[in-house]
Amino acid sequence: MCIHTLKDHEGEISSTQFEFTGEYCATGCIDKTCKIWDVSTGQCIATLLGAYDEVLDICFNSTGTKIVTASADGIARVYNVYTGACLTKLEGHEGEISRCQFNPQGTKIITAGVDCTCRIWDVKSGAC
Repeated sequence: MCIHTLKDHEGEISSTQFEFTGEYCATGCIDKTCKIWDVSTGQCIATLLGAYDEVLDICFNSTGTKIVTASADGIARVYNVYTGACLTKLEGHEGEISRCQFNPQGTKIITAGVDCTCRIWDVKSGAC
């Protein structure tokens, strides 16, 4: 039984994830956005903007307060889930970033790119 159909993107959805409590979920899309959804209502509660190209992957931190997006523009962005503010841009890959993941402590992010590299970033400073 389908509980909700999440319909607000303008293109193919490339990634999905629940945050740790299951209260929210997120979708990344080729329309250059990431959306945060209320699971109980199916309503979009935030649209995260800033990517210049497709959002290919997304990941919540372990507390559900931050989300990182990986984009075809070669930049990963860290957002505050509650305010939608972009906190940090992780720049350095030569080409699109296909995957991203927080470490369990939420202090580091690993990204994988088409430049055949994985990079480990400091969340606060954005340094590689």
